[in-house]
Amino acid sequence: MHRSKRKRNLIIFSLVGVLLCMAIGYAAFQTQLKVTGSSTVTSNWDIEITNVTAGTPTGSAENAVAPSYDKLWASMEANLYDKGDAMEYDVTIENKGTLDAKLNDIITNLDNSNNEAVLITFSGYTKGEVLKAQTSKVVHVKIEYNPEYEGGETSSEVEINFDYGQNNNETNNPDNTYLVKYDCTTNGGEDCTNNNEYFSTGNNVDLNKTGYKKDFTFIGWNTNKDAQEKLDSLIMENNDITLYAIFKDTTPPICTLKVKEATINTVTIEATCEDVSGISKYEYSINNNGYIDNNNNKTYTFASFDLSTIKLKATDGAGNSAEFTLTEEELQNGYQIIYDVLNKEYEDALDKKEKYEKEFLNKTYPIGSIYISTSSTNPSSLFGGTWAAYAQGRTLIGVGSNGETNYASAGLTGGTENVTLATTNIPSHSHTVTPVGTVKSTFSGRSGTTSSSGTHTHSGEYVDTKTSPAADNNLGLAQVAGFKDRVIVSGRSMTAPSSGAHTHTYTASGTVSSRFTGSSTTSSSAGSTTSFNVMNPYIVTYIWKRTG
Repeated sequence: MHRSKRKRNLIIFSLVGVLLCMAIGYAAFQTQLKVTGSSTVTSNWDIEITNVTAGTPTGSAENAVAPSYDKLWASMEANLYDKGDAMEYDVTIENKGTLDAKLNDIITNLDNSNNEAVLITFSGYTKGEVLKAQTSKVVHVKIEYNPEYEGGETSSEVEINFDYGQNNNETNNPDNTYLVKYDCTTNGGEDCTNNNEYFSTGNNVDLNKTGYKKDFTFIGWNTNKDAQEKLDSLIMENNDITLYAIFKDTTPPICTLKVKEATINTVTIEATCEDVSGISKYEYSINNNGYIDNNNNKTYTFASFDLSTIKLKATDGAGNSAEFTLTEEELQNGYQIIYDVLNKEYEDALDKKEKYEKEFLNKTYPIGSIYISTSSTNPSSLFGGTWAAYAQGRTLIGVGSNGETNYASAGLTGGTENVTLATTNIPSHSHTVTPVGTVKSTFSGRSGTTSSSGTHTHSGEYVDTKTSPAADNNLGLAQVAGFKDRVIVSGRSMTAPSSGAHTHTYTASGTVSSRFTGSSTTSSSAGSTTSFNVMNPYIVTYIWKRTG
């Protein structure tokens, strides 16, 4: 199965027992025996791997080949493709001999260059333990994909040497040998029971082994699990002991800041920190003005919107501290929160403005009202509402009659600044005319008789020889008694008979006609077509009318 997958890690696992050869082991054993008489030593050394399970896979893991073994050598190859893949095996080691064997050490080559690709753990054994004759034990082996490995394809060959030696007939826990248990889990570390080892009374206990706890630094070992310091040395006593791994948090806190809320004048910053030993103190700063101790309160309110200069210094229970600022994303989120608050305040102000306009402005300056000022400022910025310039270049007249004209309604317009008079507007007057020419008059009518007023004579020179009445008429004598049909001699004079001194009264009856002959005469000209100003004295102001 999974043959189509690309193999990410090739694990070759072998167990090679580096044993004391039987001859050397037996010789060592013999050096401690006192053989007398005819005693016969019949003992043998026989330790070997008797079984390796087929392997239990996790995830996509699989065997590359089936596990194999011979004597104290075993081989296991596992294909690991993805994080989470693992193969687990049980290796059975059996002491078939008559000599007890002691596990002096387990030697591995896990420090090779490919070790970061895989994790190999062992369980079920203790350094210094005794594998008694005719007994067996199982060592559990786990090969897994390292979840933190980010490299490419790799392979790793792991070798383990079980170094067994003769126990010289010591029991599993003789009076002068005791077990040292290395405990990493009590203080939160990963299991380290593989470090367990037997030590003889009076020997120095190995304190150079290490423990691991994520985000902590391993300090050392102590028989007091609550200790803060490590033991520098330890002599094995006549009892089993447990050493506890002591860890110290040396990793500074990891914190993020965000804008929790804002008001019209303030902004509140909240910290979220991760630290295994807890945060003991939050300190806040703005504009590099120094830190303000906020104790264990993770929120702080600033009377400023200068978010980019806000800092947090978080200190954990171990005394580690670090500084933090708002990320670019949180800055934008914070400014959005502030904007929303200010915008809400602005909208509230608009609502108040509208309410003012409806309740107060409408009572003070209802629509249609006039506002007069010497300032050019539109009243909308003073009172609200909508205002338009009004009566530009015009004077105002109140609605109603002044006795001569009735201004019946608001908004009527009329009037002019300049007037040109018509003839009908000119007052009645006269002109003096001096004619130039000749007047001739004629009379037509009937003749009349003068009354007698005494004797008298008339003399005169004839001026015509005609005898017709027309001639007489030309002399103006046509009706004079005594001259009708008479011959008049030209150039001669005559004297009428005297009738004495007298007067004549003549009453004419007729019509006198006159005719003027001469050039026409025009009377003298006065005035012009120039209009004249009728503007009253004025002063200019701004006039506004509310329209909405």
